[in-house]
Amino acid sequence: MSAFVAPEVAGALQTWQWLAPEVFNANDSDRYDERADRFSFAIVCWEIASRSFPFDEYYDDPEFSTSGEFDPLKIKQAIIRNNLRPSLRLIDVETPKEFAALIEKCWTATPTD
Repeated sequence: MSAFVAPEVAGALQTWQWLAPEVFNANDSDRYDERADRFSFAIVCWEIASRSFPFDEYYDDPEFSTSGEFDPLKIKQAIIRNNLRPSLRLIDVETPKEFAALIEKCWTATPTD
């Protein structure tokens, strides 16, 4: 939930897979609002459509490893800097195109979009 609505639960929890890029970049003086929740919603929708866990597909990718072990910091940086998202190719082929389009629209890197 956004810091604007529930400041007592704001911050980076161990559920980074659902956090919007602007939440990763937030520090004590930064504020993000309910628009960050759209990203989380998109990830949940992606989970429903793909029947997969977000970002699992990258766990064995050497780009996101340090000394052969998965490094969450590297993938978080890719989410922020490179607009990395779970792959749409994992979405079930029977998923309505409109639902897939909603997912893409909600996980945009620009919260004001």
